[in-house]
Amino acid sequence: MRHFKISLFLTVVTLAACFDQALAQSDPEEPDFTGTAFFVSDNGLAITNFHVIEGCHRIRIFDPKAGWVKETQIVAMDKVNDLAILKAEVQSRPLPLADRFIFRRGEEVLTLGYPSPGLQGVNQKATFGRINATTGFSDDIRLVQVDVPVQPGNSGGPLLNGKGEVVGVINARLIGDYQNVSYAVKADYLRPLLAHASVSPASPSLSSFSSPTEIVERSESSVVMVLGYEPPNREKVWDFSLAGQVMTENVQNSSRPNHQFIKNIGIGLQ
Repeated sequence: MRHFKISLFLTVVTLAACFDQALAQSDPEEPDFTGTAFFVSDNGLAITNFHVIEGCHRIRIFDPKAGWVKETQIVAMDKVNDLAILKAEVQSRPLPLADRFIFRRGEEVLTLGYPSPGLQGVNQKATFGRINATTGFSDDIRLVQVDVPVQPGNSGGPLLNGKGEVVGVINARLIGDYQNVSYAVKADYLRPLLAHASVSPASPSLSSFSSPTEIVERSESSVVMVLGYEPPNREKVWDFSLAGQVMTENVQNSSRPNHQFIKNIGIGLQ
């Protein structure tokens, strides 16, 4: 048994008991990773993190509430900015992208996703917080820091503003002695990838600010779980790249804090 140090749990559990009949009947193979994705078109184009799908030979998306599982293909990837576009054959409801959004500290934001489904279950979770800083690791301008609580499995989820518009893509957090120090890739860095793939995102919302409850209810059907499957017998190595720096799930380094991409590891790994 390989042991992994994880900030939330040490036990190894299986996803099989947690996934509903829609997943179990479609394929008995258990995913090696889970993450989150959200639709940006009405024909099944979805955004997630590059690190969620890196190295996977098969990727599916799963909507526990609707009860369907769909195979996907990779349309485009941006390893440097930790973004990827997936395509599934499904009718979907896209989330709008904010237009020229100005990040301001103190502004309320939220995310939807599927954290630690082996422990918390597969029902979608909503978490809430505020923008704390307009930059990320080492003042990286591509990232925004928020205090929205995120866990393994939240990677790739949308960061939504008070209008329900996507302003970022959840991708990392600090672990160790840090609480609710989370990061998202700004939506400005998503637009070039969408343009490269000839994807026209949904128009920004024309509505005024909504309550968090209204945003969740309006957005929940646009957010799905990502299921990643590694090639057989592949050695499981958890190194990812961000801003030219190599980081691991738990970086033990006295000169800088622990950085963690919130890929869902520690679930069904032997």
